[in-house]
Amino acid sequence: MRRVSSAGVRLLLVSLSCVTALGQHAHYLPDKVGLWRPFQMSCSGSGQGLTSEQNRVYSAKLLKLSEAIHQAQVFNPPMGINAVPTGCVNATMEFLDDYPAARTGPVPGYLMVGTFSYALTPDTQKVVVADEGPHFFVDVNSMVRLYSGTGEAAHDEQGKIFAAPEIARTESGFPLYRNGCIVITRNPRPVFAPVSAERFLLARIRQARLELADFQKRHQEYVGEKAEQRMQETYQRLRARNAQDAEKYLASAQQAERQSDVTFTKSEQAKQLEIAEYQSELDSLSSEQRSAQAFTAQPYNGPPKGRLLALPGQAGVWPLVAFNPEFFDRSRPRTDIQSLVVGRLYDGAYREKSYDPQYQRLIDFRRSFDYQTLVPLLDIQ
Repeated sequence: MRRVSSAGVRLLLVSLSCVTALGQHAHYLPDKVGLWRPFQMSCSGSGQGLTSEQNRVYSAKLLKLSEAIHQAQVFNPPMGINAVPTGCVNATMEFLDDYPAARTGPVPGYLMVGTFSYALTPDTQKVVVADEGPHFFVDVNSMVRLYSGTGEAAHDEQGKIFAAPEIARTESGFPLYRNGCIVITRNPRPVFAPVSAERFLLARIRQARLELADFQKRHQEYVGEKAEQRMQETYQRLRARNAQDAEKYLASAQQAERQSDVTFTKSEQAKQLEIAEYQSELDSLSSEQRSAQAFTAQPYNGPPKGRLLALPGQAGVWPLVAFNPEFFDRSRPRTDIQSLVVGRLYDGAYREKSYDPQYQRLIDFRRSFDYQTLVPLLDIQ
């Protein structure tokens, strides 16, 4: 979960109370000149193995990033809002990209600019900070925002396998993805790496075997020797107090046991069949087909009907990729900025106009900001 500064929390609490008071009669003031609050750090990397000097260096870079965003027309000055910039050095799993050496790569962090709208109270006509609007995020050394919401096709020891995120267009020469993120980097390596048909099928086999093992474990817990022992111990305790209640319990427990046995057996058989189908599909592939990129039309909500792989060029199929484990240069200092991802630049779908003034601010920022001004902040040029 995103962390905000104490000042941001206080402002949020005031905002929420004002929203309750205003109800359905809020009159927003989009033309009121607002404030750009002083930049604050909301969390450090002290718990992530960074020294105080590394924290200082990283925080100074986030401050420069905040100053660059402040120069956008939407924020200079901020109109109709208070803007609250906070920075965070955050190497938790939420921001770490999905590759084996993630904890030895560049430290991820972010700049968040909270927006809090001005409005008039309906009774006293007093100007208040009345609503929390959409926040702007710039993620540092973290590409997670590009694929965190993408359905997982499979997962193996190397990380998550998913449908390749789609680029909608370019802005200032940088790719704008369909989920509303712009990637700014001078890193020559691709963000995503294609996943072979063999890796995908082996990952699904691995996943299905883990699920089968879980079914078998729970089967034994509910129906095995230990379950029988627990049932008999409970029966004997009840029988010592009331023989009739004990017999009712035993009949009910034995019936539940039989039902569980049938249910788990069916689940195990279905999972074994699923594994056999994946293995059969893998065995049918030539060496060239095994090494070719995997495509699938499966919506990832259960085992497929028929073949798991699809042919490239078929309608509705997607190429499968994984985060490129070689994207970041792990030989550089961990506090170097290697990438910036400007996120949440539109809500739901790409559009040029919104009836909601808060989301129109996202559109205005996206259309007016020169993302090339962030390039000098990269440590890889």
